Amino acid sequence: MTIAAAALVLALTADAALAQRGGPPQGRGPGGGAGMAGRGMTAAEHGNIQALLQMHESIKRRVEEVPGGVKTTNTATDPRLVPVLRVHVRQMAGRLENRQPVRIWDPVFREIFANAGAISLTFRDIEGGIEVLETSDDPNVTRAIRAHARKVDSFVARGHEAAMPPWAGGRGRGPGGPHSQGRPH
Repeated sequence: MTIAAAALVLALTADAALAQRGGPPQGRGPGGGAGMAGRGMTAAEHGNIQALLQMHESIKRRVEEVPGGVKTTNTATDPRLVPVLRVHVRQMAGRLENRQPVRIWDPVFREIFANAGAISLTFRDIEGGIEVLETSDDPNVTRAIRAHARKVDSFVARGHEAAMPPWAGGRGRGPGGPHSQGRPH
């Protein structure tokens, strides 16, 4: 089984397995620290992210700037990835609503979660994926929303390379980050 297939299997089965065991210890890796799952991230959330990063070339993403933010259309050419993509959006929407940040080391994500109360997020399933509308009445938050969209674009374009933090050898501060001048690379 390839790494991509294994990640996909984990993402598709983690929720059921964890529910049977009562769920994972929140935010703890095998050594008792936060580990790869991050601060409070569930194994299912982490598994979905890993599957999406591993199979990033199967994801098609279109970002349209709209008043106050962005509308994104996210589809997968591999039908096995469609439910993973949809679940991931719902998981991250829940984290935003509950003020449970991810990637707190990343200024783009830190800004999004710091302004969660000023963000309106709606989504709907579409053929082969999901459409997301993310907006705010605050012009500063609108800029953060658009920076976040550029950051996610980089994940789709480059997968793990774009998502890795700088201290792990990645270029995780790429598009949308403080040094990008607001333009994707």
